[in-house]
Amino acid sequence: MDGSTLQSKRKISRFDDIALSAAFRHTDGKLLVAGCADSSVKVFDLASRNILRTFSGHSAAVHCVGFESADLQRVFSGSDDQTVRRWDMVTQTCVSVLRGHSDHVRTVLSNPFASESMLTASYDHTVCVWDTRLADAPTSGSGGSGGSDVGVTDKKSRACVMSMTHGAPIEDMVLLSGGGVVITAGENTLKVWDLLSGGKLLHTLSPHQKAITSLCTDQAMTRVITGSLDSTIKIFDLKNYDETFSMRYSAPVLSVQLSPDSNVLAVGMADGTLSLKQNSRVHAGPAYTAPLSTPRTGTKRYFQRGANTKATEGEDFAVSVDHKAKLKPYDIFLKKFQYHQALDAALHTKRPEIVMSVMEELLQRGGLRTALANRNEATLTPMLDFCVRCTIHIHYQSADAATLNSVTDGLTVVLCCDGDMK
Repeated sequence: MDGSTLQSKRKISRFDDIALSAAFRHTDGKLLVAGCADSSVKVFDLASRNILRTFSGHSAAVHCVGFESADLQRVFSGSDDQTVRRWDMVTQTCVSVLRGHSDHVRTVLSNPFASESMLTASYDHTVCVWDTRLADAPTSGSGGSGGSDVGVTDKKSRACVMSMTHGAPIEDMVLLSGGGVVITAGENTLKVWDLLSGGKLLHTLSPHQKAITSLCTDQAMTRVITGSLDSTIKIFDLKNYDETFSMRYSAPVLSVQLSPDSNVLAVGMADGTLSLKQNSRVHAGPAYTAPLSTPRTGTKRYFQRGANTKATEGEDFAVSVDHKAKLKPYDIFLKKFQYHQALDAALHTKRPEIVMSVMEELLQRGGLRTALANRNEATLTPMLDFCVRCTIHIHYQSADAATLNSVTDGLTVVLCCDGDMK
């Protein structure tokens, strides 16, 4: 993606399954490493878009990849198989496996300020700090090619030198300048940790209503940006952790990233939309001039305002008219107190955030039992399927547990009543 024109420059589609993560080699930007849902790790040459290396060894989807800061010929990958692997592009082998997490690994960072250090975060609520010098220690057996575990180091007790517990499944983390402070995001909470003090917790804040899915910092590392399932991004000043900016989007935010020059903000959303917002004041051009203050009523400036303004030739403009927003079908039914139809209309959208919002509104109105009553097998099946999906989806387990419990209780009563009548 070109940061100046916001146009796609190059497309890579040589994947056998969904590409879940990608990272450039930070020194020259000539190579790209990508993690896939088929558990493979691929390295691409961006100039030719050819696959240079394919590493196989994980047994589940790979959600985080990157190049090591100490050795640019090595890449790392974190997977849903609860492990982190380090790969050597020259020998095309897996040089070490970091084991220690008990759930999906979601974030891996190579510390650029301490080249022998790596950080990993997982859905098991923990952050682990690893000493790669211990992980690379030689073991008996011959090195395996591709992703074989033969001869691969597995020293969790030695290589894992520090661990911290966030208290919730960790979605993302960022390392601040100097490598001594790390920020983790789990559920709707941010936590700031001091690595130099043995993992001391410095600060905690809960700025979002739903789970935080992504973090990034500006180039100067003075601000951190958060993206959340509540469809908002927020910017915080790292000096005092005050919120300085907030923006709402049309769908839950899954990823957020800022360009190195802080010019372009990229936001990926759950509905497949990529939003690119550009800061026009960063571009070279005429100096920014602050508008004059509004003249006070009755003064000379007030009566002369607009006298020296010249109309732009050849450019007409249309005055926009604000039309009344059209209500969605489920909102119309809620407005008419037709709870049964409102719930059916929400389920028809197949969007969990809409269904949960309607059910929460019905619960507040005391109309959830009415919406679930007098249903047959055909109309109960979509509701049961939705409850099952939300129960196993990690983003909605804690935030909407009370609502789901009320729905299941209501379904139990309805099914029992129907069974007694039969």
